[in-house]
Amino acid sequence: MRYLLGSMNSERDRYNFMKSQVLFWLLAATYGHAKNFSLFIEADGGYRLTPCYDILSMYPVIGGKGLNIRDAKLAMGLKATKGKKYQIAQIFPRHFMQTAQAIGFDIYAMSAILIEIADTVDFVVMEVKRQLPKDFPAHIRDSILDGLANRAERITVDWGRLEEGFDV
Repeated sequence: MRYLLGSMNSERDRYNFMKSQVLFWLLAATYGHAKNFSLFIEADGGYRLTPCYDILSMYPVIGGKGLNIRDAKLAMGLKATKGKKYQIAQIFPRHFMQTAQAIGFDIYAMSAILIEIADTVDFVVMEVKRQLPKDFPAHIRDSILDGLANRAERITVDWGRLEEGFDV
């Protein structure tokens, strides 16, 4: 995040980086390492963050005889009261707020990201279902979209406590 302060689109790039961290959590996308983010070098030597790509969700292999959600960990940890949180099942919106505060990212922007995502999850799920090919494997589609929607419920459930602790 510090490196993105020098970006040609610093504010937008930092916003998108933090938003991607929330989306990685919601999607159980465990391979979101810092090295998976790319920079576009401008002709004048400036740089900016490129769009995310190759995002893989663990949800299709979680449950049943597969992995337990408690074993799924994010590549980059989030700030917590004691150390960092990596395990997807142990992360709550307050950890994104604590991380934002710790790295000097505007907590109002972080809360806007969380609110935007919470407000649009249902629409996004419907739209993805509409756009996917009819022959797309239902078990993959459903595991990812159900996992996303279920995890996103933490944003609204945790929001009252979140507002109290961060004065947003």
